Amino acid sequence: MFSVVHHGDEAGRRMAAYDRLLERAVTLGAELPEAYLDAYYELVQYPVHGAYLMNLKYYWADRNALAVRQGRGAGANVLADLAETAHTQEAALTKRYNTEIAGGKWDGYVNPYPSQIPKAPGRPAVTRIPRQETSGLGVASEGNEIGTQRPLAFSAATRDRRFVDVFNTGFLAVDWAAEAEHPWVQLSAAGGTLTEQTRVWVEIDWARAPEGTHEVTVAFTSGALRFEVPLKVVNDGGRARRRARGFVEANGYVSIDAVHTERRVARGRARWRTVRSLGRRTAAVEAVPSTAAPITADFAARAPELRYRVRFESTGTFPVTVFRLPSLDERGARRLAIALDDRPPTVLSGQAVATGNRGDAWARNVEEGVEKLTATVTVTAPGEHVLRVFMVDPGIAVDQIVVDTGGLPAGAYLAPPESYHPVFNPEPDAGTDAWPGLDAPSR
Repeated sequence: MFSVVHHGDEAGRRMAAYDRLLERAVTLGAELPEAYLDAYYELVQYPVHGAYLMNLKYYWADRNALAVRQGRGAGANVLADLAETAHTQEAALTKRYNTEIAGGKWDGYVNPYPSQIPKAPGRPAVTRIPRQETSGLGVASEGNEIGTQRPLAFSAATRDRRFVDVFNTGFLAVDWAAEAEHPWVQLSAAGGTLTEQTRVWVEIDWARAPEGTHEVTVAFTSGALRFEVPLKVVNDGGRARRRARGFVEANGYVSIDAVHTERRVARGRARWRTVRSLGRRTAAVEAVPSTAAPITADFAARAPELRYRVRFESTGTFPVTVFRLPSLDERGARRLAIALDDRPPTVLSGQAVATGNRGDAWARNVEEGVEKLTATVTVTAPGEHVLRVFMVDPGIAVDQIVVDTGGLPAGAYLAPPESYHPVFNPEPDAGTDAWPGLDAPSR
């Protein structure tokens, strides 16, 4: 489900968050008195560690499948080994739970692969490449499963950090070099000798980069072989940051955490409230009370409202996706309305029926923990606008909002990292929370 090529490797960023969570769990466990260690392991550390390893083995398996499609040699087998190792560690973790913790009191209580659940994940499938006494250079840049066709996008607003995977197509060592077209394009590595693969990070020195929009390249070479990675760099000299009072469009989208509102307007004894720890990031917003009457007309005067100030650089009609937390309503509706500025709102309807069939829309919403409701908004002129979300039915909860102005990749699963905002996100992570990947220590 999670992309290993988009948004700075969104699956890898998710693994980085798991890694931080596991580190906290292990650290806390080490501080507890011995009398509590078994209970802590059963209730906290094993669920966290097991989930970490379950996700880790499938992350490496996904990377292995991508490596095979890209034509990697030795590196594909390394990724297969990592997936298998994570599976073995997970099995050992469960064996410890069943046979060692509390003297084996709960032996058999944990079974991570129950046969009665068809989707229960077991050992991930991996592919190994037969060894060949060859070598060769291959390159795949962020946003591309294969090759470098999609440019790496950089904005002075978000100050992005992008990756390029450099790999060996064979098994014998290959020498490679990387060179940027301009000195203000910075690379984490400039070359070396490669047996398997490495990830090169690309950043912009914004203090030295000239203002304007620039299309430049980074060249990766090995002997006569040459790969060019295109970059699109938008540098307004920091003006977008200084003049922004809300979220700033960059790299072809605006991504908003719904809780980060410019203003909330309560109407008709109903309002939007923050529900912390709900959703995929820090919080979500919910229309309450659940007994409030639905609002089906005259939204601007009658419906509780969320407002988000957004600075658009692009103009046109763009898709906007509202990520709502799935919930049912016995009255048969889960709706909200969305509008830009004073334009007429569009009503979006969420799934309201659960049939009990595993493959239906409701089951998918539950499994994914989110339902994506989509409409369009029209931006007639660049500059500041107000994105407005109205309650139609109470009880509906919203997690994230994304406007695609032409740069959102189709293969991503999660919402992109939140856009620059002078208050809520003044220093976007720009990929700095990426999973350390092949250099990460094994747990």
